[in-house]
Amino acid sequence: MGDSNRVRLAARAAYVVAGAGLLGLVTAALSVTVGQHFGTLNDAALLIMTLAVAPIMLGLYELGRRMPISLARLSLSAGIAAVSIWSIVQLALIVGLVSSYYLDEAAFAIQSVAAVIIGAWLAGVNLLAGPWLRPVLRGLGVLSGIGLLGVGVGSLLGGTDHPLTHLGGVGYQLILPIWAALLGRSLLTEGLASGRGAQEVVVMTVKSWRGVVGGAFIALVVPISYLVAAVLMQNGIALVVPTSSTSETFTGIALSEIFLGPIGILIVGWSAGIRGAIAWLALIITAVPVLAFVWFLCVATLSGALGSPF
Repeated sequence: MGDSNRVRLAARAAYVVAGAGLLGLVTAALSVTVGQHFGTLNDAALLIMTLAVAPIMLGLYELGRRMPISLARLSLSAGIAAVSIWSIVQLALIVGLVSSYYLDEAAFAIQSVAAVIIGAWLAGVNLLAGPWLRPVLRGLGVLSGIGLLGVGVGSLLGGTDHPLTHLGGVGYQLILPIWAALLGRSLLTEGLASGRGAQEVVVMTVKSWRGVVGGAFIALVVPISYLVAAVLMQNGIALVVPTSSTSETFTGIALSEIFLGPIGILIVGWSAGIRGAIAWLALIITAVPVLAFVWFLCVATLSGALGSPF
């Protein structure tokens, strides 16, 4: 996919964010005034809105920024990983895979950490974007990022009732869709013009993108496989009789993440062009805790499906 195609995809994704954000506001109001079943629709709208941020990340990366390329690649990789993890957990919550108190708390913590990373990316990328980004868009983008940061930090500190969570929600559910709607038009005008003529555009090679995807697959193959297995068991598609043998097998596979996780992170970092001790340290500090949270959630979900929740 060429530079201009990625920018056009980002513009379309921005309109999706805006539309899903509007739907989220409507369903949030209806869930309070009409019935809680609109709450599920609100959760789905937030899932679509947040998931659509990933193509925007890629499009803005193509247009350049005032920062070293290694840090730009690190922030892009961390941002897309955070969006993916947040979305996986949100989908698990919507379909009812997370039912026990402890699993719900773990899922909530994972989403909060992912929200902090996404918020930091939103604020940083708008602040450091090239001259093509208008001041109004830059300001709205920073505010939406700070809002999402507030949601994540407030949720970690005191849950949904924390003042930071409420204040951050304004940036996440109101300012972010407005920013996205304006960004979509800007990407199709100023963004494409800048992308064709500016020397600041830096494109990752096909080889490096394959490395990033391959590394992410290695790091997440065990948690995602366990989550898929749990879904199949809970819906009666796969029948597994819990025995000591199956328990030992699942435990052994789960513990393989100790090796697969770091290997996958290293491949992602190297393929994304991460160089230097500080950049690697930032990647490890960000990726390892988030990956550990996702691993715990998926393993615990499968354990619950087998009839031995913890």
